Amino acid sequence: MAIYSIRDLGRREILMMSAVIAGSGVLFPPELAAAEAALQRTPDQILGPFYPLSEMPQTSDLTRVPGRSGHAEGQVLNVMGRVLNLAGEPVRSAKVEVWQANTYGRYTHPSDPNPAPLDPNFDGSAGLTGPAVLLPTVPSSPCTIEEWICLVVRIAFKILLR
Repeated sequence: MAIYSIRDLGRREILMMSAVIAGSGVLFPPELAAAEAALQRTPDQILGPFYPLSEMPQTSDLTRVPGRSGHAEGQVLNVMGRVLNLAGEPVRSAKVEVWQANTYGRYTHPSDPNPAPLDPNFDGSAGLTGPAVLLPTVPSSPCTIEEWICLVVRIAFKILLR
């Protein structure tokens, strides 16, 4: 394999390369390249774990359950985001469904084998339409002690387009 150094190039070759690099910046602005790289389609993924079985409340505050006076245990996060199409335009009719484990790592789902306690003031899911600031708690790693199965700490999102 040959190794080249800039010292091996003449002035004309360096000027030619500089002109090509400068010209490419005019024809292909860096902002356009960055926008195209940032707006790639999100790949499809499976739903899980423990997608909610009941209808999700239409709220952005996961720290409260309607009809209950208490607040969910754990540290509260502020999660903000937008649903954009590939052209970078907001998708106003998108519905975002969110679900997560509670601060102990347990999902509010009958199939969750985790022996961690449920939080009576945490439903763990919500459906959002339009701009919103989501107020979830910091989830813990959902683990089952008997099987030593641990999942990655996450807040799951499902985006539905109408």
